Amino acid sequence: MAPIKYTIAVVKRNPLLKIKVTGIYNGKDQNFYFQNPLTGAWEKMQSGGEQEISATNQGLSVECLKKLTYCLKNLADRFYEESKDLFGGSICGESRYPS
Repeated sequence: MAPIKYTIAVVKRNPLLKIKVTGIYNGKDQNFYFQNPLTGAWEKMQSGGEQEISATNQGLSVECLKKLTYCLKNLADRFYEESKDLFGGSICGESRYPS
C-alpha cells in the first residue's frame, strides 16, 4: 500500500486559531506519523495508552479512522493549550466590528 497523506483542521476560540495537523500513514511499517505544528518535525503517532492504531491488511477500517481522528484532535487540543500564550492569549470582550 502506498503512503496515505491526511490532514485535520481544528478551529479554536479565544484566541481564534485554526490548527492544522498533517500526517502520513506508511503502509510498509503500519505506522501513522504526524507533523508537529510548532516545530515541523515528523513524529510517530502515540495512541496515549489506548489500543494501538493499526490498519488491517485490507486497508484502513472505519474504526481505525475514528481512532486516528480522535488522536489528531487531541494533539491539536494539547498544542493549543500549551501554546495559547504565543497566539495572543485571551481576547474575550474585544470585537473587530464597531457597535
